[in-house]
Amino acid sequence: EIASCLVGSEMCIRDRERRGSISVGKQADLSIFDTDFLRAKPAAILTAKTVMTVVNGRIAYIGDRSTDTPN
Repeated sequence: EIASCLVGSEMCIRDRERRGSISVGKQADLSIFDTDFLRAKPAAILTAKTVMTVVNGRIAYIGDRSTDTPN
């Protein structure tokens, strides 16, 4: 389950107040892909493209360009 990946990592670093879920006021490190990993065949996962990456709640990557500007 996806939730266990989010909450489990937060428990390892003991920072539930700021991490562990995607919600307002929490820091977020996440990547968005063009493929649904829960439904895709393994070969499709291997070729998935990153659509966006967020680091510490700020957009770090969109499509095929990086950004240093605040979101």
